[in-house]
Amino acid sequence: MVTYDGWKASGLLDGIAGGKVTLGTVPGAKYEGITALPGDILGIVLGLIFILVAFVLPNSLVGEDAVEMPAE
Repeated sequence: MVTYDGWKASGLLDGIAGGKVTLGTVPGAKYEGITALPGDILGIVLGLIFILVAFVLPNSLVGEDAVEMPAE
């Protein structure tokens, strides 16, 4: 949000459908969606992907050779 004014002034946001789009389609909205998926379904799918990443990422960063230490 802090950098929005800079991005808006650069004109880079205007290249995507005039700068007025959403990621998923929203019924009754005046903005177009980049994807054909409804916004609520897209939100659920993205949420599930983020949850999956939250479970997989720590295990991949630690690796198999890590030694578990008890909490103090």
